Amino acid sequence: MKRIFWIGVLPVVIIGGLIWVGSYAYENRLYASFSHLIGDETKRRLKDTIFVFQTKRELEQQKADLERRIEQLDDVQQLFEVALRNNPNLPRAMPFTFVGSEEKRTNKDVFEVISYETPFVPLDYFGRRAYLETHSGNLWLITAKGTVGHVPLTDIEGDSFSMVSRDTNLLSLIENPEFYELSELSIKDALVVGDQLLLSYTKSLRPGCITLAITAADITDDDLKFSDIFVPDECVEIENDYGEFSGNQSGGRMQLIGPNRLMFSTGEMRYRDLAQDPESFFGKILDIDLVTGTFEVQSMGHRNPQGMYHDAAANVTFISEHGPEGGDEINVNRKPQGEPENFGWPVSSYGEHYSTAQSLYDKAPLHKSHEEFGFLEPEMHFELSISPTQLLPMGPDPRDPDRYSLMLGTMGFDYREGDESLHIFDFDKNFKIIARERIVLDDRVRDMIQLPDGNRYALFLEGDSYEFGTIAIVTLDR
Repeated sequence: MKRIFWIGVLPVVIIGGLIWVGSYAYENRLYASFSHLIGDETKRRLKDTIFVFQTKRELEQQKADLERRIEQLDDVQQLFEVALRNNPNLPRAMPFTFVGSEEKRTNKDVFEVISYETPFVPLDYFGRRAYLETHSGNLWLITAKGTVGHVPLTDIEGDSFSMVSRDTNLLSLIENPEFYELSELSIKDALVVGDQLLLSYTKSLRPGCITLAITAADITDDDLKFSDIFVPDECVEIENDYGEFSGNQSGGRMQLIGPNRLMFSTGEMRYRDLAQDPESFFGKILDIDLVTGTFEVQSMGHRNPQGMYHDAAANVTFISEHGPEGGDEINVNRKPQGEPENFGWPVSSYGEHYSTAQSLYDKAPLHKSHEEFGFLEPEMHFELSISPTQLLPMGPDPRDPDRYSLMLGTMGFDYREGDESLHIFDFDKNFKIIARERIVLDDRVRDMIQLPDGNRYALFLEGDSYEFGTIAIVTLDR
C-alpha cells in the first residue's frame, strides 16, 4: 500500500521540485553562468516546457504593456484630431507617404492608380474630408475644417512628398465653434478662379441658423485672407417647424461656367419643402453673378447634389445627387438657361425615407414616378445607395472619336453596392446613358479634379475613422 502511495506521489513531488527550482533559477538568473553550455535547441525546449509558466507571465506582461500604450496612443490621437480641427493653421507641413501603385481595367479603359496617405487631415463626421484644386503647377488641398496646403505636381512621386501649409484667417471668419468640432458644419468644396481660391462652407447667418456661403482669398498671398463674396439672406434653423436638420445635406459644389458666372449646388438641409419652393435658395442649382451677387435658378427639386459638370459647348449640365435610403440619381439638364427644370424631390424619388414613419411620407411622399407628377425623370437611379460625389469629363478616346464619357466618384462603405469606386458612363448624342462600367478603389472618393494634362486625375480618398486621408493620382491610358 505504501509502495503504491509513493509511486503516485513521487512524480508529483519531483515535478513540483523541478518547477520550483526552475522558477528560482530563472528569476535569479542562476542559469546564466552555465547557459552557454546549453545548446539553443535545448534552451528553447526548456523554455517551452519547464519554464513555460515564465514565458506565459512575460507574454501577459507584454500584452498589458501594449494595451496601456494603445490606450495612451488613442488619447494622443484624439488630442491630435481635436487640435487639427480647432486650428487650421496648426501643421507647418503635411507629409504624405507612398501607399502603393496598381493597375485597374474596364472593358474599354486602363487606369494606373498611385496613392499617398497622410495623418494630417482631421477626422470629420464620416471620414477625413478634403478637397483638391490646382494653380500654377501646384496641387492644393483644403481640409473640411480649413487647413490649406500645396505641393508642386512634379513632387508627387517616389516614396513621399510634403505639402507646405498656408496660414489663413478662417478662425476669425468662421466664428461658430461647432464648425471646428466633429459636426456636420464644414467646408463643402474648393475652386480656383484666376488667382482666387474660393471655398463654399456652412455659415451661421445667426445663432442656430445655417446657410451656405462662398468665401475667397488671393491664392498668391503668403497668408490667405478670406472674405465672403456670396452670402444669401436665407438660412435654415437647426430647430425648425419642419422638425429635421442636416448640415451634411447641403450640396456646395462649384464650377465656373462663364466670365464671373458660377454654377453652385445647394441642398435642402433636410428641410425638404424648400426644394420645391421657387423663392428659396435651397435645393437648387444656381447660376451666380460673382460681380453683383445675384443668382438665377437653373434647376430645382434637388436633395443633396454633390457632383456637377457643365459642358459649355453642348450647353448641358450633369448632376449627381444623393437620395435618401437608395434612390441616388444621375440627372441631366439639357436646358440650363431656360425655365428652371424640376427634378422632383421630395415629391418623387426612387429611394425611401430612413424611417418608415407615416408622418414622413405625409410631408414627402417619394412617389416612384417623376414624369406622372410633372417632373424630369433621372437619367439613371440606383436602388442601393452609392453616395455619388463629383462628375468629371474624360478625355477623347482616339479609338472612338464619337465617344462621350464621364467619370463619377462614389463614397459609401460597401463596394459590392457600387460604393468606393469610380463609375464610367458613356452617353449617346442625346446624352442618354448607353454604357456603365466601374473600377473598385475600396475607399471613399470625396473629391476629384482633372489635372491640366487632361488624362490624369487627382482624387481625395477620405477613408473612415480608422484610416488616413489619401491622395490618389489616376492616369487614364488610352
